[in-house]
Order: sequence, then C-alpha cells, then structure tokens
Amino acid sequence: MTKNGAQSAQFEKAFATLKEAWNFSRSKKGAEFTIARDACIQRFEYCFDLSWKLLKETLLQKHDITCTSPRTCLEEAFGQHLVDESELWAKMAKWRNLTSHVYYEEVADEVYKNLEAILAAMGKLSGKVKEG
Repeated sequence: MTKNGAQSAQFEKAFATLKEAWNFSRSKKGAEFTIARDACIQRFEYCFDLSWKLLKETLLQKHDITCTSPRTCLEEAFGQHLVDESELWAKMAKWRNLTSHVYYEEVADEVYKNLEAILAAMGKLSGKVKEG
C-alpha cells in the first residue's frame, strides 16, 4: 500500500469515528451531551490532523506540490480543488488549535454547532481523494 493509500485508510477510520460520535451525541441531554460533545471535539481534532496530512501527501504524490503546514496545505488543496470550502477549512484549522491548546466552552459549542458542515467538507475530501 502506498503512503497516500495508508493515510487515506487512516483518515477514513478516524472520519468514521467522528460520524459515530456525532450521531451518538445528537440524542443526549445534560451531562451526557457535554461528554458526547467533548468526544466529538476530540475526534474532530484528530480527523483534522489526519486530513491535512492526507492533503499534504496527496498534493505531493498527485500534483508534485510540497507544503509544510496545515495552512499551506489547505491553500494548495483549495487551488487544486481538493477542498471547496476554503473559509470553513480555515476555521477548522483555527478551531483545532484552540480546542487542542486551551479550553473555552464557547469554542467547544462553536465547533459542535458546525459539525454537520465539517462532516460534509471532510466527506467531500474523502470522495475526492478516493477518485484520484
């Protein structure tokens, strides 16, 4: 299996866990909801990390483009039409940094409220990477 294929498979597994947590969280209330929301955010963090690393490898292997950070990879991926929602992806990078390094209830709520759009954007990325 190629490095790109391995990263794609790893992203797919992680993405499935994010969808699972999102679906689970939607029926919870009170403390159970808070715990489920936080699980969604944790899974979002590692999905985002895997997504930009997948973009990095895809850009290198399929477009001969080298990028070194999430920001540069997202810019290049937008230019190559691997991601469509450039503003959402930029927000995802910001949210990932905020949720990983500090805890703000408002940021947690913002990420959770945007999970449906995040899942859609990551799903599109998955489809485009699979198409080749």
